Amino acid sequence: MSMNTTIITAETEPGVRALQEVMRRSYETEIDSVPPRWARTLLVDGEPTSFILVDPERNLEFLDGSIPYAFINDIATRGDKRGQGWFNHLLNTTCEDLRTEGLAVVICHGSASLYRKQGFCEFTYNCGLWIDVDRVLKHCDPLGSIESTDISVLKPDITPKHMLVVENMNQSADHRAILLQAADHARESGKASILFEYPEAPSYGSSYPVYEELITTFSKYVLRMGGRLEIRSSLPDGEKIDHTDWMKIIDPALLMRQVMNIHSISVLSSFYPIVLEVDSVEIDPLKISAGDECENSSLSSRERISMSHELFAKLFTGFETVGSLVHTHRINISESSKSTLTELFPQGWRLSRNENWVFGS
Repeated sequence: MSMNTTIITAETEPGVRALQEVMRRSYETEIDSVPPRWARTLLVDGEPTSFILVDPERNLEFLDGSIPYAFINDIATRGDKRGQGWFNHLLNTTCEDLRTEGLAVVICHGSASLYRKQGFCEFTYNCGLWIDVDRVLKHCDPLGSIESTDISVLKPDITPKHMLVVENMNQSADHRAILLQAADHARESGKASILFEYPEAPSYGSSYPVYEELITTFSKYVLRMGGRLEIRSSLPDGEKIDHTDWMKIIDPALLMRQVMNIHSISVLSSFYPIVLEVDSVEIDPLKISAGDECENSSLSSRERISMSHELFAKLFTGFETVGSLVHTHRINISESSKSTLTELFPQGWRLSRNENWVFGS
């Protein structure tokens, strides 16, 4: 039996009431966290069934600038209507509406079982720096004077084995002072080890900072004392995915224009001519750069590179390098095209806070 579906927003009182009704049957959250027109409820035959809250005004950091994205704060279907496809319907409809509004990227945080099958992919890394308290005391004279510095320590019961330090220091701070103050916090809490979430990795829905390098002077200082650095993707080998950060490209052609804009790239003058095929979407960087100047130029003479939306997202964010696309995903391209893609999509380490790993035991 066919059903009539309608989406209403919190711009009206009936829209607010419908949203609140779904929340009472799923979970409560802050309606005011997003603009009213993006607090949406799916009505199925007039009955409030699912809701979604979207912030369309976030920005994703790049080394040369930022690109706008929409963040899905919350999405849920009421308990008695689950398993009927309404979550997928509302998510896909909202992504299409965001694309119409001029957004190319959607990001969310949640379960792989929900988002991977919708074409979302993981795109962030976690970086942790460990050192035992005993090593700090061995290598740093605790009796000498130390420079006062600020470190932010999360409450000690978050992880049973380590004292977790976040947002911990600037590059000009005294490394010895940072370690000794962290060691003091650890001993007071009965912890034998310190874990620095370093460089800083904000929680999901942030600007997702990107770094050219993860090894800093502080990292080197800790490693020389016998510390340990570990970099892991949001999908570590051999571990079950639970909740992590997910991205979907909803307008590949628009995204390419945005990428070229923030990098101030002139493909016409310096790049090897390529055409990207992202699933069924054809993207011509030369045409984007030159506009009408290359309107009559033949696409058949350019190297064509095909990839999925998921691989394009990983390339765009720096999660995958051009080299890994070639070797891991068996994408056969020329050296000239590799150079062009590398300049368009430089490698970078994009960090976020994955609680299941950073705060794990």
